[in-house]
Amino acid sequence: MNPNLRRFVRTVHITVTVGWLGAVASFLVLAVTGLTSPDTQLVRAAYLATDLLTRYIILPLSLVPLLLTGPLLSLGTPWGLFRHYWIVVKLVINILSTLILLVHLQPISYLAQVAAERTLSSADRGVQVQLVAAAAAGLLALLVETALAVYKPRKGERRLWDFPPGLWKREVAAYLLSEALGWGLVPLTVPREGPHGEGSLQLFIHADFEQHYFTLLDDAAHHDALRRICLFDLLTNNADRKSGHCLLGPEGQIFAIDNGLTFNADEKLRTVIWDFAGEPLPAPLLADIRRLVKTGFPDALGELVTPPECAALRERATALLDEAAFPTDPSGMRYPWPLV
Repeated sequence: MNPNLRRFVRTVHITVTVGWLGAVASFLVLAVTGLTSPDTQLVRAAYLATDLLTRYIILPLSLVPLLLTGPLLSLGTPWGLFRHYWIVVKLVINILSTLILLVHLQPISYLAQVAAERTLSSADRGVQVQLVAAAAAGLLALLVETALAVYKPRKGERRLWDFPPGLWKREVAAYLLSEALGWGLVPLTVPREGPHGEGSLQLFIHADFEQHYFTLLDDAAHHDALRRICLFDLLTNNADRKSGHCLLGPEGQIFAIDNGLTFNADEKLRTVIWDFAGEPLPAPLLADIRRLVKTGFPDALGELVTPPECAALRERATALLDEAAFPTDPSGMRYPWPLV
């Protein structure tokens, strides 16, 4: 997809989905008002408004991301439509939400018509409750869809033989280390209890998803940021730095995401970033590491990774200070798969 077209589609997608969420929240307020208010005129106005809101705002907004912008963004970028579970789940939620909306068009119109002609009676109570329940469920589904883009629960992790359960802790640890170094590489990541249990919650980056390490490398202006990510991966012993884990943010900043396979005490380094091998480590980055070694790593790291892993982190930092150069990979085997 052409970059300018992709930016336009992404802008439309974000605008429409935010509007959809707001419109459903507004519908819920109107439905609750119609159900609970003793004011006949207010009830009449609420149900007339729900009919207009549904037909001319919610329904069109639900169809745009489902049929147009969502598939375009998925198929027009390396993320694909079925490569990642959260994209599939979001697609299913969109389909189900739209189907539920279509099913409820008739009861919405019914209440609007009744409200326009007469005062609602106890016989209409069931339909009123139905609208409140449907609106609440729809709003919850949209909020869950939003959370799936950034929420990584422990229960959703695939067990690995060489890493203990709780990879989400390493996502948080990577953020804390990045901030302690002052490098700002990892988006804000915090521990949270969510619908699937404890996990990490990371700030979503509205990135240019056509860009990744291999494309960013073509622009020398990005090399300093990429060197910083490379050094960060050496420090954290990243076992899975793929090209697609380097995101170009809307302000031009490059972020490093998917840091769950890090901090292992054993040598696990797997990365696509070998283009700076043999170069001297930048002096400012060495100074940041030296400062951290002297003052100590964040105490919270000890609650997120094991004591042997904390000790190995310090050993790697000391070794980098001694060598002061990006390492080489004579074996040519230290690459993750797939590369992107």
